[in-house]
Amino acid sequence: MVRWHPAQTPLDGFYLGAHAGLFSFHDYAHGADTVPGAGLDVGRAWLVGARRRTSISLGFGLTRLAAVTGSAAPSVWPVPRLINVGVAF
Repeated sequence: MVRWHPAQTPLDGFYLGAHAGLFSFHDYAHGADTVPGAGLDVGRAWLVGARRRTSISLGFGLTRLAAVTGSAAPSVWPVPRLINVGVAF
């Protein structure tokens, strides 16, 4: 994932992001299927703590999946980011 913070405050504030990855789906009719996907995210991040080294973020995105014909995979997949916690260094 790559994030752009419009306010130019890295890891703090609103962000727009892009991501890519592999997604795996399984159903009884078609078996397992792994497809590539890419999408966009929007969200809000905060740096918290006395030294502002803990990052907490919330967000939502949509991923467009490639080559899903004849499979159980949907063509667009929602990606909620309910609570992400990380360490800034």
